[in-house]
Amino acid sequence: MDNRRSIFEIPVFGYLVHLADALIKLPRNDYRVAKLRNDVRGLSQRVSKIDNALKRFEIELSAFTAALEQNEADSKNFIETSERHWAHFSNSTGDISAFGHELQMVSERIEAMNRPYSRYRTADSPQDGKRYETGTEARIRQIWERINRTRQDILPELMLDPNEAEEIRQPYIVDRAKYDGAKARGDLRFNLGSASPAFDDYVNVDRHNRPHVDVVAEFDALPAELGSVAEIFSSHLVEHYPQEALRRRMLPYWHRLLRKDGILHVVAVDASATIAAATVERYGFEDFRDALLGDRDQGEDGPLNLLSPQIMRDLLIEAGFDDVELLASGRPTGKGFEFEIKAAKSRFP
Repeated sequence: MDNRRSIFEIPVFGYLVHLADALIKLPRNDYRVAKLRNDVRGLSQRVSKIDNALKRFEIELSAFTAALEQNEADSKNFIETSERHWAHFSNSTGDISAFGHELQMVSERIEAMNRPYSRYRTADSPQDGKRYETGTEARIRQIWERINRTRQDILPELMLDPNEAEEIRQPYIVDRAKYDGAKARGDLRFNLGSASPAFDDYVNVDRHNRPHVDVVAEFDALPAELGSVAEIFSSHLVEHYPQEALRRRMLPYWHRLLRKDGILHVVAVDASATIAAATVERYGFEDFRDALLGDRDQGEDGPLNLLSPQIMRDLLIEAGFDDVELLASGRPTGKGFEFEIKAAKSRFP
């Protein structure tokens, strides 16, 4: 060992010998070199990833810088635009103030011009700022109401043919035994428009001589004395009369025909329920049309009136009936809906 050290200490030659000795021993350290190479390779990959991340960061930083510069430019433009329009806004506020003052002056002039006509206001017109009716408007309204009343009085009469009415108004009693028996018992009950349905305990009346009809007569010319009938029932009849015919002729006549505490029992098309159902598309337009106008393809005579339970109630009360009771409304029937209502004639005069 001492000899080797002495050789290594020889200048130049010893260095070469030492180097050769190291080279001879080098294969014994291959595993360390391999590990070092793997470490270097892993470090190189990590450096490559960091380099890529830095490149992406530079790209994003560049985009952020560009957006920031654009925002700064937009902010600068907004400030310049605001400063430019502020002067116009300031001038506009002055113009609005001047316009408001001018508008107030015009309003005062209009009020002054209207003051001389204030004496034409109606006596019961409100003075609380609401619209009032002038004397001229009141006069026009009165004339229009008078024209409307005249129309309601005349038109129903014009619709009636005197010759035809006189010919068909004579009642014809088909089932004399049934009619006389009910009259003798003091229990005369009419079922009007009774081609269908017909009832055994009623005298069934229709304008045409059909099966199950007991009396052929007009519904405002029944074979009975005033104040003698116990009950009048009608199903889907009243809607075939115009409103004024019901109000002025049919309901007052039936009221006079009933005895005290007599009953009027009505079933009719409920137009309000039918229209309400159509608005929410519960059925088609054709069914809606047939429900209100009748199925003309089947030869049905369409209604001449649209009634609701409330309208019928008002008509009955106007005709003098008491104890009006709504038995059903919006009840499905055929293609539409119906209501059922009854009322009594007062026991007192």
